[in-house]
Amino acid sequence: MPADVATDPAVDLTDGLAVRTYLESLRARQNSVAASWYSQWQQLREFFQPRGSVIGPEDVNDGGRRDQFIINETGLLCLRILKSGMLTGMSNQTREWFKVTVEDYELMEQQDVKTWCEEVADCVRRTMLKSNFYQELLSLYGNLGLYGTAAFLIEEDDHTDIRCKPYTNGTFTVAVSDELRVDLTIRSFMMTARQILEKFGYDNCSSAVQAYKASNAGGIQETYLQVAHVICRGDYFDQRNINPKLKAALGGDIPWLSIWYEVGQFNTEKGLLRQSLFYENPLMCGRWDVTGENVYGESPAMDVLGSVMSLQTWEERLAQGAEKQFNPVTIAGTDVDPRRVTSLPGETIFVDAKDVSKAFGAAYNVDFKLDQGMNMVKRIEDRIREGMFVNVFQQFIDSDRRQQTAEEVRAKMQEKMQVLGPVVERNVEEVLAPSVMRIMSILGRKGKLPEMPDSIKKSGTKIKPVFESMLASAQKMLRLNNVGQVLQMVGQEAALNQGILDNFDFDKIAQGIADDASLPAEFVRTPEAVIALRKAKERAQQQQMLVENAQKLAAAANVASQTPVGAGSNLLEKVAPGMAGGSPS
Repeated sequence: MPADVATDPAVDLTDGLAVRTYLESLRARQNSVAASWYSQWQQLREFFQPRGSVIGPEDVNDGGRRDQFIINETGLLCLRILKSGMLTGMSNQTREWFKVTVEDYELMEQQDVKTWCEEVADCVRRTMLKSNFYQELLSLYGNLGLYGTAAFLIEEDDHTDIRCKPYTNGTFTVAVSDELRVDLTIRSFMMTARQILEKFGYDNCSSAVQAYKASNAGGIQETYLQVAHVICRGDYFDQRNINPKLKAALGGDIPWLSIWYEVGQFNTEKGLLRQSLFYENPLMCGRWDVTGENVYGESPAMDVLGSVMSLQTWEERLAQGAEKQFNPVTIAGTDVDPRRVTSLPGETIFVDAKDVSKAFGAAYNVDFKLDQGMNMVKRIEDRIREGMFVNVFQQFIDSDRRQQTAEEVRAKMQEKMQVLGPVVERNVEEVLAPSVMRIMSILGRKGKLPEMPDSIKKSGTKIKPVFESMLASAQKMLRLNNVGQVLQMVGQEAALNQGILDNFDFDKIAQGIADDASLPAEFVRTPEAVIALRKAKERAQQQQMLVENAQKLAAAANVASQTPVGAGSNLLEKVAPGMAGGSPS
């Protein structure tokens, strides 16, 4: 192990009780770090997504009403548009939003390498579609826009190859490495006694869980208990203390550790429910924006939380003002019979005729400007939409395609998507790229990827995904348009000056156009195939010229044979000896 790797040799991972004690202390420390964020997360949930997330593991199966703070749903609706727009703009399941490539550019130009990369990418896409990957990705985008930090777990699955598990806000804490990358998570959540028994086995569970299993009381096995799941890099602890069976499974150091234990009661002999490993980081943890050395991210919902809370107040006051104007408090004289008092239209109230004007009337007059109140509400709603990037994600919806060309729409979309550039880059680095690599590794271990070409194996080059987000697609379309315009101008000039064509390498231009248009490798000939094809065409042209020359000679000979030049002779007889190398007669 490298000397600069931080380890904790005091923790013996072969001693389950010691590990559990250490992890409970670590969990308490992590909770104290996250505690300052909890109050804000609670407010965000109340005003943006009352039923879409939980704060704390104890909220499981809480079906009580949670939207008491929402009068105007603008914030909630904007969050829906944001997460759907992120999914559509960055990882749309209906299009190819990523490619698989190798870092060696020259190697990537080889036909067999291109074909293999395309086949691998197709395998990963099919796996994503048949699993719950996109459902969890949509939820992650929503939590990113709301809480600033979101995560989900990708595990192997016997039926769909992968299965994604949600990490709901408030149930997990994170820590980062010196590179400020998330490399430690502790999730605390609820499982029923039956689920714990099925997942970890009877012998590993606490006496309380075992008692639930032995009990004959109906439904007692569905009692919820709290468990904790820790995922960290294998070098977080000194690997000399890791269970030898785990190390033997890999034949070396463990890249990622997975440790489960019960919170509260536990097995006093084993301490842990399970200690296992991951070959690569299974947790996809993204953050919208991060300030300095902060562990947790900040979100656009945090930026507009004040406006959303203000909107609820204005909506309530608007309703109160309208109510006071349309249904005001009334006063009545002492001689009015309360049994005859009514506010229903068309009803009659009988009073003493001595002073009818003071008998019954409004307590005060409300000069309420409804239009001004509605304008204020609209201004606040517009601020919220702007802060939640609704105008970015609704660009295509709001554009009148009958009045704007597709190029104009793309140009506007590109301009607006640049606002999200840093968010897109962070999301690619922390979520999308690790997801593709994790799924690719799982499929490789299952033997469901095509055989890797020898050229890649021998080179040792790294395989990496390249992402085709909406912003990248817009940039490529702009480049394609520019190339098309240049070629059109060159073609017009070439009619007058053929020499201008010498300035361009049209083979490379064609390859670049094919790459930008994402044409499959099988649609484009390799440079070797192009050379062979051109040589074949050249040979065919030479043969055609020989045939044409022979035909011309035969026609000339026929004419010469019919041209008299003297008594009983013709031109062919005169020139034939000379053509054959003799002396003409």
